[in-house]
Amino acid sequence: MVKELLFDKFESMYGHMVNPMIGNVNTNSMVHLFATKGRRWKRLRHIANPAFSTFNLKRALPIIDDTIQNNIKILKNTYLPGNYLNIVDYFTELTFDVIYRLAMGKKDSKEFCQLSRDTLTVFNNNIFDYLSYIFPWLGLNVLSPFLGATGNLRRDPGQILIEKIYEANERRNSIDEIVMNLFLFLLTGFDTTANTLSLIAHNLVFYPEVQKRLFEEIEEICGLEEGEIINYEQLAKLKYVDAVFYETQRLCPMAAAVVNRVCEETTTLGDITIEKGTVVSADLFTLHRDKKIWGEDAEEFKPERWLLNENINAPTEYYYPFGGGPRICIGMKLGMMEIKMVELNFSGQVVLNPETITIQLKSRQRI
Repeated sequence: MVKELLFDKFESMYGHMVNPMIGNVNTNSMVHLFATKGRRWKRLRHIANPAFSTFNLKRALPIIDDTIQNNIKILKNTYLPGNYLNIVDYFTELTFDVIYRLAMGKKDSKEFCQLSRDTLTVFNNNIFDYLSYIFPWLGLNVLSPFLGATGNLRRDPGQILIEKIYEANERRNSIDEIVMNLFLFLLTGFDTTANTLSLIAHNLVFYPEVQKRLFEEIEEICGLEEGEIINYEQLAKLKYVDAVFYETQRLCPMAAAVVNRVCEETTTLGDITIEKGTVVSADLFTLHRDKKIWGEDAEEFKPERWLLNENINAPTEYYYPFGGGPRICIGMKLGMMEIKMVELNFSGQVVLNPETITIQLKSRQRI
């Protein structure tokens, strides 16, 4: 039924459930790609697609590598043996640096970075999400400083993620749409990636045999000398690294809360009638752990299960961590590439040891 929701009934169920602060997604100028639907979504998706093409991903690779290397140097210089490190905070800083450089074309702007983080922190707060249903105007108050600062930024050749949207501004895009899509790229480009990296690190700690095999594959396929940068084709050969990522997202899908559709005209799912205006969400946690699909070991972290699938790069019809259908996450390949680059750079430089773990994971409801 999830496949039917995301693929087969797309013509009837194509909108996302959005925060009320966004207002009318058809007429409000300050709307980003995720919130739009219909013709406006098609237009924005068509404009944004080239930013995530293979050509642009290859352009982004050295920028990502340089940012990761700089963050590892900071890690080594700041956190001496015996020091405490919150890995979630560390990966959050790292992934924000990456997405900031890709979106803004700059290494650092302390004032804007802090402003962006403050804004994103509010939007990621569960309480704000609830309050916005009562006070929709809250969103504009929170966004105003960010919008003002972003509007003053000059176009830069290094802005890989939004250069195509800038180009489209001369034809069909408004400045408000550019700014809101920049905000979307920042919001979705660091939090989910940082959380995925944190969970991968957690799994590698408690499954040392997986950590060993993963680092061995990286060494065998990449085997880089100091100063060398991996190429895009080498990344594609890291099948066990892919398997670790897929298995982590199977057990803990980061964006499960946003895999939903709004019924735009009355239709059916299976033998159930869905009335217009109904929001239907996919229960990924149950689907991804269903023993009828994944076997009796469905609750276990077992990357090897993905190596049994010859077409490992194509998710099965029971696996939707990035959503599915025409509205599948546009930044999926970028996020996966960044995660693989972090694992690659950590290999041989950082060893994750279970004896150093001092805190346990806690669940939270965030995008």
